Amino acid sequence: MDQNIVQTFINRLSQKTLINRDQIESFMITGFCTGIMMWSYTIVEIFFMKSIIPPIMGISFCFLHAISLYLIYLKFSLNKVIHFMLVLCVCHQLTFSFFSGGFENNLLVWLSVIPILAGINLGGKMAFIWGGISIIISTILVMINNIIPSFSNELSLNGLVYTRLISHFGFILFCTFITYHHLSIQKKQHLIISDEKEKVECLFKVLFHDLGNALTKQGIGIRLLEKEEIDFKINKRFKLISESHQCMMEMTQNIRKMYAYSKGKAELELESISLNECVDFINEQFKNELNQKNISIQYDFNSNKDFKILVEPISFKYQVLGNLINNAIKFSHSNSNIFIEIRPIKGNIYSIDVRDEGIGIPKNLLPIIFKANQTTTRTGTNGELGSGFGLIIMKTFMELYGGAVNVRSLPLGEHKNHGTTFSLILEAV
Repeated sequence: MDQNIVQTFINRLSQKTLINRDQIESFMITGFCTGIMMWSYTIVEIFFMKSIIPPIMGISFCFLHAISLYLIYLKFSLNKVIHFMLVLCVCHQLTFSFFSGGFENNLLVWLSVIPILAGINLGGKMAFIWGGISIIISTILVMINNIIPSFSNELSLNGLVYTRLISHFGFILFCTFITYHHLSIQKKQHLIISDEKEKVECLFKVLFHDLGNALTKQGIGIRLLEKEEIDFKINKRFKLISESHQCMMEMTQNIRKMYAYSKGKAELELESISLNECVDFINEQFKNELNQKNISIQYDFNSNKDFKILVEPISFKYQVLGNLINNAIKFSHSNSNIFIEIRPIKGNIYSIDVRDEGIGIPKNLLPIIFKANQTTTRTGTNGELGSGFGLIIMKTFMELYGGAVNVRSLPLGEHKNHGTTFSLILEAV
């Protein structure tokens, strides 16, 4: 019941402040652990220190620490409130240490906890920053300790005993809560990822089923029409429709295979295939697009007539080389060239370079073009649209072949020899 109350409070606070629920939870656990420790040391200051200054300062720091949660409720920046809380923790610890022996007091080891709290709540960068602050503070205390040989120790013997008990059990408390919280977040993330993964798998299954059915019906219609007598002009268009349908069928089957390969449900069968055959296929496949922009594919068929690569033929033609040529056409202006060149790397490993004279890839997109969770879609030079998944699929198949992909790009306007080069690293046979 108590846990439900806490969870309800966290949910309401998250809705009120529009702050992520996990961040609120991390903040509250940090506040709870540090609050208990600060009040415990303050009680020792009140009852077991001779000077009145430490108790007054301790109560002040604890009071300010306690209102941190209210600051969040008032919609103050969470990051600023956490920094404020950590500053209070450091000031409280320094005050207590100053009046109980200075650097020789082993309580300053709590400075090492501050970067951990900063990292949990504010990220890795802040962990390093607060770690640096803790090191600087410790260094200053060492220097002061050399100037002032012995700090004033206002703590009684009983106070020293209670301080050690608080430090011992406090560290256990801190480790327990932080570890529990970290494991809880990991469990939540795992459940979220599993749920999203299940949804994606379900979507794939539905897509393959529905799309497969639609293409099958379309194929039946095409085969029936093939038996009819059609005049020349319509027959020419019909042939294009038939070829497009076949292309869609093969692409659907390839994506289904890729999905099966990634799940370990099937093995990719690599075959030796002539690169000349692949380029011939590309020329025929993209004949209309190349003619529309008057773009030429420059490739030396004679020099490369014996060159063969080890790939899965259909996926290489459509999803790998086809995707690269499609992009090269899309992002090139009219009356330009696309070059397909072969260069040796080491032994039987070669690079097939697909180079265009297009507008290039912007520097901000270059590092993320192969990432599925990033938006990289752009329109072509003639307004052509794309899905943004072509290069991701291409890279996936290249990895399944045991190869790799490299990319170099010089954007238009920044370089004279602008354009993009994709290098397909593959084994030749």
